[in-house]
Amino acid sequence: MEFTDTEPSITDDDLATFEASVGITLPSDYREHIVRFNGGLPAASYYLYEDEEYYVASFHPINHGDFTVNDLLDALRGLPEDVFPAHLYPFADDAFGNSYCLDLANGGVVFWSQDTDEGPVPLATTFTEFVDGLTEEGEGYEF
Repeated sequence: MEFTDTEPSITDDDLATFEASVGITLPSDYREHIVRFNGGLPAASYYLYEDEEYYVASFHPINHGDFTVNDLLDALRGLPEDVFPAHLYPFADDAFGNSYCLDLANGGVVFWSQDTDEGPVPLATTFTEFVDGLTEEGEGYEF
């Protein structure tokens, strides 16, 4: 998988500092990804799960850029726990204010929509499974 419009690279030390500052430990597959691609636009941006198509607009950088994971965490962590659970870590979005999140409780990936009360939708059991499942083909979403 390739990404364009990534931010300047980060190091393992940068990532460790980030994890310590927000009090989390990220899965190793995501750690490898974010050190290689610090945010950016995926070449393949559609994910199909149970006959639903999910559009992935961009991945958020850890450091650098206009809308980092820290910026997003600051905004979302102010929401009540029943709206945005603390064990979710937003790493990407769909361009409509909804987030793709790592579920730090089980290592999976979920889709969190700000427009529904149904809770996060589980999409993949690991970050790698999610990224490997992205495809270039989609039904719609023209911008």
